[in-house]
Amino acid sequence: MNYMKDVVCGMEITDSKFKSSYKGKEYTFCSENCKITFDKNPEKFAK
Repeated sequence: MNYMKDVVCGMEITDSKFKSSYKGKEYTFCSENCKITFDKNPEKFAK
């Protein structure tokens, strides 16, 4: 199974409908709240 880490809260997830793209990379989130937090300030979380 392929695990991803939510860059906002650190939770390990396998899949999610909550996704955002930033500078050509796709980020996956455990919840809509984490996606909204990322979208407000992607520079803070994108590494």
